[in-house]
Amino acid sequence: MATLPFPGSVRLSSVLLEQPQLRGLLGLAVASYNLTLPERRGSSGSAGGGLGRLAAVTKEARGASEVGDDGQEAHASAAARASFDIDAKGAPEQLGPGAIARAVHALRPQAAGLLIAGGRWLHQLRSALLAPTRTVTKEVPKFLAFATEFMETYVIANNKPSERSMKASILKHHLLPVFGDLPLDAIKMHLVEVLKASLLAKGLSRKRVNNILACLGKMLRYAHEAELIEVVPRVKLLKTPLQKFDFLTYEELLRLTGAMKIDPERWALVLLGADAGLRQGEIIALEWGDVDLVAGALTVRRSSWRGIVGTPKSGRERKVPLTARLKAALTAHRHLKSKLVFCHSDGKPFTQSAIEAALRFGCKRAGLRSIGSHVLRHTFCSHLAMRGAAPKAIQELAGHSTLSMTLRYMHLAPSALCEAIDLLNFGQPVGSALSTAV
Repeated sequence: MATLPFPGSVRLSSVLLEQPQLRGLLGLAVASYNLTLPERRGSSGSAGGGLGRLAAVTKEARGASEVGDDGQEAHASAAARASFDIDAKGAPEQLGPGAIARAVHALRPQAAGLLIAGGRWLHQLRSALLAPTRTVTKEVPKFLAFATEFMETYVIANNKPSERSMKASILKHHLLPVFGDLPLDAIKMHLVEVLKASLLAKGLSRKRVNNILACLGKMLRYAHEAELIEVVPRVKLLKTPLQKFDFLTYEELLRLTGAMKIDPERWALVLLGADAGLRQGEIIALEWGDVDLVAGALTVRRSSWRGIVGTPKSGRERKVPLTARLKAALTAHRHLKSKLVFCHSDGKPFTQSAIEAALRFGCKRAGLRSIGSHVLRHTFCSHLAMRGAAPKAIQELAGHSTLSMTLRYMHLAPSALCEAIDLLNFGQPVGSALSTAV
């Protein structure tokens, strides 16, 4: 027997079979709602669907009822029309749940709950059938257009000047020539792998290739967050060997600082890298207000890149105690030319080339290989590790964003493994447990 999916899965046909008054009322409701859908009655998805089934159930129940029901049914239909205050040509919009409820209470109060639910269902069905269907499709931009948006929104808001410059270079030289004319959703994993292979074939280092892939991956994830693409292709980075770095031995550092000691400015510059671990941009941006010679400490608050001053690389300031020789060097270098610790005679800040020139002078005077400022920072971290400093302490002093960056230096601590095993011998000489057992 036919059924209608009313709330609660009510089998309507059995109710209509026993209640001829309700059949007339429900038949009127079906007829009124069908008046609003003349062009859809033949379609399987509209009046021929839910409303058509409802009409079929009503007709089935009417056919199974006794002949005498027709008079009662006609009376119920007339009563329903009077209650709704409409006729067959009236506005079906008046046939709402409230009107149905009033008519039902007048005819069969005990059936009110059933037809209230049915009226709401009919109302929702009619709204759904009459509502125009719209398929909203967002046009997927091409990689070239999105690259401009990416640089002007995400990169400006979230990256430091040095990172912005790096991403702009990667886009210009590596990504735009390959993907510029493609829609974003056309970039699949296969194309990423082809790019990876071509970059390696050009002789780029694996680290450089990973930087390019990281930029591409960030762009595609940003496009996904902006709901421009539905799927982000997997961007797999290359495996890279443990990065090697150069640093000065204890003896080499003594030679370099000894050669620089005749010039307090250069002496302080070298020790800020080797004894405090400051990056080149942090040395350039260091101000006298950041240095507390009385307390013997300095605070790293800012960094400079090509004249643009911002926060340090980690995004937060850090405090570094001064060694005795660094404190002596800064005291000897103290000047009033500028608030900057390192500046030219006119007060203008040092540049990268000025620091590199000072290091070349010192290395030549000390008879050492030529080094850059970052070698001094590697020296700082390496010497701390070699002398047994805790990795977390090195991380805080150096301003590393993650502990994994600090752990690169820990292989330089030859006593670390022995000291770890010695912890098991604390308070108990080796072999004492065995001798006691024997």
